[in-house]
Amino acid sequence: MADTSDGAVSLSTVGVVSGLLAFTGLASATVRAGGGFAVAGLVGGISGTGIAFLVPYLVRLDRFGRADPDSEGGRVNPGAVGAALGATGFVILAIFLIADDPLVAAGIGVPLAGLEFVIWSLALPQAADSPPEPDREPGPMGRTE
Repeated sequence: MADTSDGAVSLSTVGVVSGLLAFTGLASATVRAGGGFAVAGLVGGISGTGIAFLVPYLVRLDRFGRADPDSEGGRVNPGAVGAALGATGFVILAIFLIADDPLVAAGIGVPLAGLEFVIWSLALPQAADSPPEPDREPGPMGRTE
């Protein structure tokens, strides 16, 4: 059995592979729904990038818990970026299916990504980058007491 770790390289690899799978699935679904390759690339690329950010964030949040509120000053929440971009691809695809115009879909969907990011950054906590110190074990809900 291979040694498993939660290092930055292994989590980044998992994120990239997940993003490529999301890209492939959404791009092929967009082409099958009648979109051209440009729309498929936009939908798949945006959602794939979002999933590549979101999956490592979710693993860190599950394994390491929430970050210390004092240490998160100025950091962009990768979970918020991933959730916003992941959802934006679906929004663009839905608008494209309704309006049947790729420029309208991109023109509405891409600016909505900013609004989605603001909402997700308020809703999602920062994930810790490393396990908590031994004397500060996470309590219920991943908080360090």
